[in-house]
Order: sequence, then C-alpha cells, then structure tokens
Amino acid sequence: MSVTRWRCSLVLLLTLAWPPTTSAQIRSATITGAVTDPTKAVVPGATVIVTNQDTNSRSELVTNEAGLFTATYLPAGTYSIEVSLPGF
Repeated sequence: MSVTRWRCSLVLLLTLAWPPTTSAQIRSATITGAVTDPTKAVVPGATVIVTNQDTNSRSELVTNEAGLFTATYLPAGTYSIEVSLPGF
C-alpha cells in the first residue's frame, strides 16, 4: 500500500469514528400561535406572555400584523400563555 493511499484511509476512518458535533440534539421547544378576537379577526400588537410554570421564567412577545407570535428556545416544561391588548 502506498503512503498516499494509507493517509486517505486513515482520514476516512477518523471521520467515521468521530462524527461531527452538528448532529447533537437540541433540548428546547417553540410555541407559536395566532391571536384572534371573537369574530376570528386577527389581533396585531397584542402582548403575549409565555411563563414557565416550574421556574416562573417569562418571555414577553408582541403579535405581528397577522396576529402571530413565536416563542423560541424554551426549555422543556409546562407553560401558561397570557394575552392582553388595551381595549379588549
């Protein structure tokens, strides 16, 4: 076996033995939702508070022009969601 062929085999073997770290699992979640009024019209600009029931950690968001919100990178747990908008 030539030296060049041996080096290529070694690099391939090491690559297979140590897979890249990008395959790690992410231990977080995302909550998405839409805020609508009783007539099913979207509610932009509403304040949404997502609270972890175990830690009382809170994320405050505002709905976009389509009434949508997204809370990202939340640790596993039980959450409550509170929505408010002046006039409602």
